Amino acid sequence: MYISTYATTAGAEITIECGKPAHNVSWLHAGTFTASTSATTIAGESVYPANGYITLPTSCWDAGWAGATYTTYMQFKQNDAFMFVYDEAGIDCLADGLTAGDGPITAGYECALVSPYTGQKQRYISVGTNSFW
Repeated sequence: MYISTYATTAGAEITIECGKPAHNVSWLHAGTFTASTSATTIAGESVYPANGYITLPTSCWDAGWAGATYTTYMQFKQNDAFMFVYDEAGIDCLADGLTAGDGPITAGYECALVSPYTGQKQRYISVGTNSFW
């Protein structure tokens, strides 16, 4: 799985964790990237790309009720601090914010996924697939 993230600090350590969907998720290490030291600066705000491929452990996936869709939760940390996550609407929001002249940190905060249960910025995202190769 290809992961693309942006850090707010040059050379930051980005940790990716996964876990089976549950109320008390047991998070497992899935990968670590180091953010670039070369900044992308928009509207005076700098971010640093960190990306690469990871393989999620089988123990992170849950087959669900019917076994038709495999699902995992993923969370990301920058130097042990949780990062925001985005759904498709959030990615569109980011693009709109950047087009309107917002910086990536401002747009990132405004567009981050919000938990429907708590109203807080969500720190994990659900990923699903119908099959494995």
